[in-house]
Amino acid sequence: MLTLTLAALEAILQLMHREGANGLRLHVGTRRFSPIPAIQIEAALLPHADDFVLEIDGARLYLDPETYKVVDDKVLDADLTGGEPRFMIYEQPEHMRTRSRNDVNDEGPA
Repeated sequence: MLTLTLAALEAILQLMHREGANGLRLHVGTRRFSPIPAIQIEAALLPHADDFVLEIDGARLYLDPETYKVVDDKVLDADLTGGEPRFMIYEQPEHMRTRSRNDVNDEGPA
C-alpha cells in the first residue's frame, strides 16, 4: 500500500486547504524516456466512483485503479521548500513491502 511521509501529508493538507478541496486526485504515469514516474496531482471535491480513497489524518488522496496498482509498495514524499510543494515517489524499503503485503493478506482487501 502507498505510504506517505510527514512532508507529503503536510503538503496534501496545505493544498486541500488552499484549493478548498475535499481531497487530491493522484495520477502516476510513465514517462517516455525516463524510468521515473510522472506524478499529476489535482484538487478534487469528490472521488470518482471507481477511485480508491486513501485518508490519513484528514489528508485524502483519490487514486484511479491504474494508479493504485502503480503506487502499491511506493512512498509518496514532498519537498516543501519554495512556493509550491514538489511531490516525489519512490520504492518502499523491502521490510515495509513485506509487512504491507502480509497485512493486506491477513485482513483482506480494504
